[in-house]
Amino acid sequence: MTSVISLAALKQIIGDNNSLVTLLGFNHPNDGGGGQFYYDNSSTINPNDGTIIKPEAITVGRWIRLYSGPLNARWFGAKGDNSDDTHAFAALRQVTSDIYLDKGLYLLNSPIDLQMATIWSEHSAVVKARQIKIGSENVNGEYRSRIVNLLLDGTGLVCAETGALYLKNIHKCTLDDVRIENYTTPGCGSPLLVFGSFLCQFNNLSVQGNLYGATFKKWINAVKVIQGTFANNTNFGLFVHGAIKLSLDTCDFESNSGDGLTISNENSADYGDTRGVSIRDCYFEYNAGCDIRVGITGTADNYLIKKTIIENNFFLGNGANYPSYAIRLEHSEDAEIVNNDFNGQYTKLIYLGANSLATTIIPFYADQVEVVSGATVSSRTVQSDSVQVNTNSSGDATVYISFHVPYNIQIPPLNISTFSAGNPGVYLGNCQVEELSNAGFRLVLKGSEANISVSVKWTAGI
Repeated sequence: MTSVISLAALKQIIGDNNSLVTLLGFNHPNDGGGGQFYYDNSSTINPNDGTIIKPEAITVGRWIRLYSGPLNARWFGAKGDNSDDTHAFAALRQVTSDIYLDKGLYLLNSPIDLQMATIWSEHSAVVKARQIKIGSENVNGEYRSRIVNLLLDGTGLVCAETGALYLKNIHKCTLDDVRIENYTTPGCGSPLLVFGSFLCQFNNLSVQGNLYGATFKKWINAVKVIQGTFANNTNFGLFVHGAIKLSLDTCDFESNSGDGLTISNENSADYGDTRGVSIRDCYFEYNAGCDIRVGITGTADNYLIKKTIIENNFFLGNGANYPSYAIRLEHSEDAEIVNNDFNGQYTKLIYLGANSLATTIIPFYADQVEVVSGATVSSRTVQSDSVQVNTNSSGDATVYISFHVPYNIQIPPLNISTFSAGNPGVYLGNCQVEELSNAGFRLVLKGSEANISVSVKWTAGI
């Protein structure tokens, strides 16, 4: 079998029909661009200088590469030596959506649109890219993509404002073991921007050491992040603008100089609702802002963030160096904060701000009922958001129901949804809320008759 040292040399050869040659390299032997070709003397397929090669002296006849699986970027002239390989990726884009990167450092010095792409990479392959865009301007298109074992390194580059990896309007995208690091040059936007995508799953995603963390934006729907890491970014770790059924499981938000996680509704119907976001089994440590911020001051009431679930997470604060909140809710409705583990020091562990409606916090319970004026307590029933107390009294009684909070929570005035006497005609005076010094509060209820049976239900909010 004939051997040819380079693509340029192969273009000088006209073969016999079905004859075979071995190309030793794209530019020179052993540069990764080689492979086996056969000659088709009747072919007029458009050449691409990777899999289809046209001899220079003729118009009919082609050398056609023998291969299976994804196309190697080196077949199209990528060098992987930190010289600009944008041209090779642009040529790949015209031929395939299935790209393979082997060991090397690939520099993409200009933004490139790969549309619908699957990128497979060796663990030792690094891409320095201003921007790789995958997806479409068409929100109704069917664009699937998968990226495996990709390291994007922004050292010395200014990425595009819309991200170094820009996923737009993708359906059923999977990221496996993708790392995005070192996009620190002023002018960089979020190095990962996911825009208008749904039914996606990101496994072992890492966004670390950048000027900004990742951004999920506008009509994000049914996206899962499993074992993601958002750490050591100069600003936030992850910022979400408009998402439905976003699931963050076993993720690490650590040492970001802003918030670890921010969930916002952006004050615009154009971004869609934000509802059904769940944060479970995640780790939050030493974020300079809030570990989790749901809602932003100034959000309009008709763009409330609904049904956020914050469950089974671990929070570690660092006191004076990071004087903020573990969880801050504003303009939020039906949030659930359940069975989280708080450690370290915070100014307040949970802050419920403006329009934090129907927030459930567990554990959050009444631990003491005190009755004055001679009454005695016969029974009480306590749930996560209500308490019922029965007292026996020979006259007017004042009932103090103290609520112990096992971590430091700042609570605005409570909206008492219902409180009623068990006996018709029993008058209850104004229900007062008094803050206690030991991280809790108490309700003060006054009855004008004996045998008070009172049920109190509350929601924390303004």
